[in-house]
Amino acid sequence: MRIGSINTEFGVQVNGKRYFPGAKCDFPGGRFIVHTQPVTGDSAEDIEVSLIIRNTGTEPLQLDEIILFHTEDPLLADVPSSDWYIYRQGRHKNDLPAIAKLSDTGAAFEDLRTTLQENGLGTDTIASRIESDTMTLLSDGGCRNLLLTYETSEDMLVETRLTLSSDHSYLGCESVCQAQIRLDPGAEITSEVLRVSFPKDPWAAIDAWTARKAARLHARKTASIPSVFCTWYYYGLTVSEEDVRENLQACLDRSLPFDVYQIDEGWERVLGDWRPNAKFPRGMTVLAKLIQDAGMVPGIWTSPFIAHETAPVTQEHPDWFLKDLAGEWVLFPMNDTVYRVMDITVPEAVAWAAQLYTDLRGMGYRYHKLDFTRAAVLYPDAVRHDPTIPMAKAYREAIAAIRRAMGEDAYFLMCGGLYDPLIGLVDAQRTGSDVKSMWSVTAGPSPKTIPYTSKQNLLRYYLNAFWDVDPDALMLRRRTEPDKGDLLSLGLLTDDEAMTNVMAMFLGCGLCCDTEKLVETDQDRLMLLRHVMPVYAGTAHPRYLFSGERYPKAVDIAYPDYHLVALLNWSDTEELPAVFRLDRELLGSFADQTAEFTVSSFFDGAWQDQAAGSICDFGMIRPHACGLYKIQPAAATIQPAAATIQPAVATPAVVTSDAHFSMGRELTDLSIRDGVLHFSVTWEYEVPAHYGIRVPYSCKGIDASGQPVNLGTDGLIYITVPGKGNWDYTVSLQLED
Repeated sequence: MRIGSINTEFGVQVNGKRYFPGAKCDFPGGRFIVHTQPVTGDSAEDIEVSLIIRNTGTEPLQLDEIILFHTEDPLLADVPSSDWYIYRQGRHKNDLPAIAKLSDTGAAFEDLRTTLQENGLGTDTIASRIESDTMTLLSDGGCRNLLLTYETSEDMLVETRLTLSSDHSYLGCESVCQAQIRLDPGAEITSEVLRVSFPKDPWAAIDAWTARKAARLHARKTASIPSVFCTWYYYGLTVSEEDVRENLQACLDRSLPFDVYQIDEGWERVLGDWRPNAKFPRGMTVLAKLIQDAGMVPGIWTSPFIAHETAPVTQEHPDWFLKDLAGEWVLFPMNDTVYRVMDITVPEAVAWAAQLYTDLRGMGYRYHKLDFTRAAVLYPDAVRHDPTIPMAKAYREAIAAIRRAMGEDAYFLMCGGLYDPLIGLVDAQRTGSDVKSMWSVTAGPSPKTIPYTSKQNLLRYYLNAFWDVDPDALMLRRRTEPDKGDLLSLGLLTDDEAMTNVMAMFLGCGLCCDTEKLVETDQDRLMLLRHVMPVYAGTAHPRYLFSGERYPKAVDIAYPDYHLVALLNWSDTEELPAVFRLDRELLGSFADQTAEFTVSSFFDGAWQDQAAGSICDFGMIRPHACGLYKIQPAAATIQPAAATIQPAVATPAVVTSDAHFSMGRELTDLSIRDGVLHFSVTWEYEVPAHYGIRVPYSCKGIDASGQPVNLGTDGLIYITVPGKGNWDYTVSLQLED
């Protein structure tokens, strides 16, 4: 069959052997039916493909893979493969999404075929191929693009592979469903649906794909994204009831507006024995009540699908845990320990796991962070209670049982789980590896540093359509020696690096999470939270992804009436020009909304009016530092003789601010009514906040006595919020003569 200019085959891998039977569709012991359907897109050649696999024999078949797309043809017509850009994703949070050209020889290309090891201690590189997941893009960097997206992926694990020669040359491409089931005589199964498309604008096509999938699976998007205090990235396994109480009181004493206080790993006896250990002598119900009384939602960490060999559940129900073909326990490594892995095809085991969340709900916990659930699907050769159910389907059904047990009103954060099978079930998902409070140049070979994890989060920007993304915790402290011997407690970021770390969290447009020993954290560092908390999320798109850079340097954040552009300098030695063009490549369709923009810099308050399509230049950005720029339509100047102040046209705007990175979303009122500017904000921090407000007239701001009020020489009205509180300002406006 031809899809566009590509000759493609369909096939199966059964009992370890691959078959491409051609038009007859028969293979030993079975038959498949190909279903194709044209779809609306940029190209008349866009198509969706699925296969029905049927066992027509008398013996069970081990159905390993269903091959929906297999070709050795060029994928981008006459464009040499050395000029192809590949944008690949990974199945798990620890995998590294990446974009690079096949002819690249540096770190950007190596990221294409590198994944973090399951224990998080190193990386694996597959020399002969590039592996991706539910979305894979090939592009010439212009108008020729091939996008492979799985429109469904709730039942089976899926994968797209590009096979390469030793010199990176392209050899072939295939996209498969990893069924990994026993198909009994007479039984049949339908694959997931793969869309093969040739979009002119790949980024718009990716947005359209996520919108389709989010609508079909009823993605859970919360109206108010929470900010969270978490114990893990300072205390680790050493956390105690005393630590929880001390930081809870510090949240109140330092007036920090966290929505959730989450107790992480370290409270349990061992994994699988979900009773408090000796460090929590008063139990978890008491702490939940204390957290709730402090005005926060009680949160707790669990890992329901792995258990220590000493846990009662492993002793009482050994048949609930996986063994390999040799009869040995399947073991999952984590935190220098190994754990047995639950067989989630055992109904009683899933019911036991779900009961944990009924119990925790009864204790008062309404925010749940689940971890390492991917362990249940990592071992395709494990012997399972029901080998006829695909692993992704079993996983989704098990998580759905847990969702029901914790309650629809609970907030469910998955950390270390599958992605697509959880759409519609979870409220939030981690998008990167665990973090460290250090930069790569400080940490050496460890991949879990700010640039690495920021790349994971930024290149998974599209997941925001499915849930609130979790870019993991901030660590703002300064600490050069570990506390209690735990390296997690270190804080080795410079001031520029700390600010860039906060910026990276903001660019995630999802959860805001922080971990500190709050009584020790310096005030200047702690107050960096004011830039990201509470959460006012826009819509993020990393830009210039075909630039050949290893790490995304520019991110566009869209709000309904303006955009923000962040520039990130990942270099250890070179300054980055803060230069960008006001065009569609950076701003999308927003670039066409007006002939002139007002562009302002968050960090120094500089601003300028610029024509659409022109270049903005805000100087240089230091190594490891960042810049943030607000882009909004410029105010139309109305001549005084013809002007009247009417609510319909009187739209003030924040031009400069040193408060929240959103540069104005925190305001509860900014309007002009009856010739009066109204400014209201609830400010949560014991530090001042400054705003420069533009009004759409040539006018003066005056107080009740007729005197000018904080009117700058640049024509902005400047307002200072002195500290924590509810603040309301009114400024009468008078047209210039």
